[in-house]
Amino acid sequence: MAREITVRQLSGEEKTFKVTPHITVLEFKRQLRGWLACADESHRNMSSVEVVIGDRLLLNDRETVSEATQGAEGAEVSAFLSIKPVTCSSFRTAIVEREDLRVVEIPSGVTGIGSSAFEGCSSLARVTIPNSVTRIAPCAFSGCSSLASVTIPDSVTEIELCAFHGCSSLASVTIPNSVTHIAPRAFQGCSSLASVTIPNSVTHIAPRAFQGCSSLASVTIPDSTTQIGSDAFQGCSSLASVTIPNSETHIAPRAFQGCISLANVTIPDSATWIGQSAFEGCSLLAIRRGERRTSPGAPRSKVRRTT
Repeated sequence: MAREITVRQLSGEEKTFKVTPHITVLEFKRQLRGWLACADESHRNMSSVEVVIGDRLLLNDRETVSEATQGAEGAEVSAFLSIKPVTCSSFRTAIVEREDLRVVEIPSGVTGIGSSAFEGCSSLARVTIPNSVTRIAPCAFSGCSSLASVTIPDSVTEIELCAFHGCSSLASVTIPNSVTHIAPRAFQGCSSLASVTIPNSVTHIAPRAFQGCSSLASVTIPDSTTQIGSDAFQGCSSLASVTIPNSETHIAPRAFQGCISLANVTIPDSATWIGQSAFEGCSLLAIRRGERRTSPGAPRSKVRRTT
């Protein structure tokens, strides 16, 4: 039995389709593309269409329309055009107009989440990232203030600039062993982030990576890490303890500045340089390290050697 689906363009124009429930989402998109191309001369060169039903972006072209619309009877159906084939890097075309988007399931086979793909989707609460994704590009989820948790699959090797910047509801994140580098500002401003697991594969925590994560209470930096970037944990006001591994050689300026709850830091003998103001404002702090090392650039009033 055919089902009637009313589709609204961004222009406000509507069209009612009679759709056989057992046709695939791909075929439904082809029908929509034909209508959109006829409706507007400028649309004829567009190669794909993206569809949102209620708050769900339809990504699995192999689903039937019946499966895709289950539980969404009466929900608004919106259609958006994209010049590129439907991939993560083209999601912004659809989502930039969809601030109420709440759930996204990225289909298996997608290898990258493009720059600013979900940036500013302030209602996005849940996203499923498949094992085929290897790269989360700059600002991919920046400003997704309702995103509460995310599981990054083992296939991901890069978490790039500002990837989760400003995700103020993000409470926990597990970074897989495949990741070697946490880019600048990757989790900056994630003010609800209470715990983070940094795997042994990470060699570099870039500047401002966790800056302003004011709920972060503790962090263990793995033995693989050789450098903590400037401002990396600046303003993490709940951070009470940090263990810095024997591999660490360099703690950059302001790395832990303003961590007012920080009471205990263990610094290994391998750390030969501590940058200016690295622990400034950490009034409760006792730093433990080897007797024979000095700490150039560190405010000496904040360093107490204990054994």
